[in-house]
Amino acid sequence: MSEWDEGQQEKPGKQKTVSSGKWDAGMTVAALISTAAASFLVSYLTRDIATRPIWLLAICFAAHVAALMLAVFLKEKASSSMTPSSSRGAQFALAISSVIVAALVGCFCQATNQEAKGTETVKVADGWSDLLIILDKSGSMTENNRDKSATNAVVELLNEMDDSAQVAMLIDVGWEMDRYPVPLSKRKLDFGTLVEQRQQLITLARSETGNTAHFGSALENACDMLDKYHPADGEQTQPTVIYLSDGTDFYEDFAATNYADRFISRNVKVNYLYVSPENSQEMEKLAALTGGSSIDATKPEMLKDQLQQVTQRPVYEIVYKDAL
Repeated sequence: MSEWDEGQQEKPGKQKTVSSGKWDAGMTVAALISTAAASFLVSYLTRDIATRPIWLLAICFAAHVAALMLAVFLKEKASSSMTPSSSRGAQFALAISSVIVAALVGCFCQATNQEAKGTETVKVADGWSDLLIILDKSGSMTENNRDKSATNAVVELLNEMDDSAQVAMLIDVGWEMDRYPVPLSKRKLDFGTLVEQRQQLITLARSETGNTAHFGSALENACDMLDKYHPADGEQTQPTVIYLSDGTDFYEDFAATNYADRFISRNVKVNYLYVSPENSQEMEKLAALTGGSSIDATKPEMLKDQLQQVTQRPVYEIVYKDAL
């Protein structure tokens, strides 16, 4: 006796009833789960199509549901165990409605993606920004070995950066008797790749000068150096500026607003790292106006990490994120 015959025992005075096979409930749940999984899988596999049309997901969702309904009809025709054979109209209505609803779900998800600003997300990885280092080598930096700590941190950073990074350096030693004690040509190095001039930069960072700092003059020279900067092919970024100082300026008339526009027009951020608690409020203001950071670098053991913090840049990878 077949499974169907076993399930259909005639009783006196009662009409024949239909019962389902013992596996039908589990098969139905498995079919629904696999259909949903297939729809979401197709959406995931096509996520990188930036111009994915709205009808694509509609068809993908509807096709899986239509295939499921076709399988249901074939099963019912073979065994009459899924639904009574007398309710074809209800079966067709359910099938058509399910396919339409699935298509609408696909349309809604894609429409939500197109309207959302966050369709593209950004994956961040570590990279190195091109860099202009302004290093204060004035006499006040020698107190508490600030000059030594700053120099060691800069040298360590240069040794860790990629060879392809472009780096420039300017030593700020200030004025004495209306002239610099060290000629500009001997205390600056224009932009070049580290593979070409790493050792020159390290030698310059370790040079000893003394005298007083002059923020305004250093920033003037920094702008001239930035004008000579040429990014690597295909890059649109500008270098990062790091001003490492104890905040003591020989001239008291330095004002951040006199220099901020020059860096903003070049789309360059000035990051101010101060190694003394008595830091310059005007330099902090300059950093804020240009979108940079003012960082407390008074602890020598933290200085290298703080330099890396402003030197490492995000590398963007485009990822398309579904509303699903």
